[in-house]
Amino acid sequence: MNENITSLPSLGPASAYLVSSEDLPIRGKLELEWIGEGENGIAVKLETEGNKALTEATKDVLGSVVPYSITGSLPLVRYLQDNDFDVQLVGYGKSSKYHADNEAADLKDFKQAIKILARVMARLETE
Repeated sequence: MNENITSLPSLGPASAYLVSSEDLPIRGKLELEWIGEGENGIAVKLETEGNKALTEATKDVLGSVVPYSITGSLPLVRYLQDNDFDVQLVGYGKSSKYHADNEAADLKDFKQAIKILARVMARLETE
């Protein structure tokens, strides 16, 4: 990357990692350095009663379940998992709007989510 430093995106000619001078040009240099420990990732446990209840409730309301995975860091969630909580992460809405400039939610999605979560609680209450 440093061999071709001027090919990196910049905010214009004044920030292109190269400064002209009367002597030799001064080139920028990119260095990556860990400044601390990284975060532990998480993955929900698919074999738990919570996941089974969530899957069945979602099928009941939406007609199908399409699990997927995204990356991110959720230290508190990992802490709960490490302390034997059955953590399940869900999102109801359009993933294309998630953290987008035009992030938005549809009330229909919220209504479906409430129905699903009510069914999850009812299922877990009887077990």
